Amino acid sequence: MSSMMTFRLIVFFISLLILTFEWILYRRWKGRFGDRRWFRYARIVYWGIVLVTQAFLWMWIAGIRMTTPISGPGYVVYSFILAWQYNHLLLFPLFGIFILIGFLIRKSTAAILSRIRRGPDEAVESHPVQKSAELKNDRAAGKNPERKGLSRGDFLKRMTFAGGVVLDSVPLIGTAAVVSGIFLGSKDVVVERRQFRIRDLHPDLQGLRIVQVSDIHVGTLIHDEYLSKCVEIIRGLRADMLIATGDIIDNNNYFIPVAGRFFRPLVDALPMGAYGIPGNHDHIDNGAVAVSGLRSSGLRMLV
Repeated sequence: MSSMMTFRLIVFFISLLILTFEWILYRRWKGRFGDRRWFRYARIVYWGIVLVTQAFLWMWIAGIRMTTPISGPGYVVYSFILAWQYNHLLLFPLFGIFILIGFLIRKSTAAILSRIRRGPDEAVESHPVQKSAELKNDRAAGKNPERKGLSRGDFLKRMTFAGGVVLDSVPLIGTAAVVSGIFLGSKDVVVERRQFRIRDLHPDLQGLRIVQVSDIHVGTLIHDEYLSKCVEIIRGLRADMLIATGDIIDNNNYFIPVAGRFFRPLVDALPMGAYGIPGNHDHIDNGAVAVSGLRSSGLRMLV
């Protein structure tokens, strides 16, 4: 079985997992707010998002891949789709744990409520005349016996309801957080400097400056505009060599020329050139072709 076919099968099962999670969330929201008017419109929006996000996964399964760099409003939409998918996939196991905890809490709460109600109910049944007389006396004194504070049972019910709403909102909140992370995380390139002292290092290697870049994922989101800024930053570091460690291409060999335009000026500028190691994403769409294409740009592939 080829690496691409394996990747499609993995995406297929991921799609089913995400869809199952989305259905569970919908049923939980419907159980709480299904009788509200606004829920009808929210349902349309929700399933519209599900349809769009699932469509992108099924495009991968069918072998249809995007070959156009995305920018502007499309970048926002595509980022949201990726954030929705990753967030739901990662939260599904955690959500299951919380569902189990919630189930245990509901069971224990039901037992507590049953005990709370049992005592007062029995007292009312055993002294009906006394209770009626107390109600008359309260009304005569200007008190409203029907107006009572929040009981412990009602408080526990409301807390359980609120906890469920918060839990079911986590995937939506998490999606917003991931989207913001995509934008904030890619806004600036952070250079981390590390200095290593190696005993008995050969004199020719003393003071060697190496730039390491990892997980570039050249593709629909990371392309020429972003990479050109990275080239200028790396040039400014005045390093001796560059090492690209894994996931240079984002699943699609169509973008090998874009990666080549990134590495070629660096290969020419760095005294000792640039080296690369392929990652799992580089092997999805024919790893041999990816390695060959990257070598043609001057990158010395070590594997």
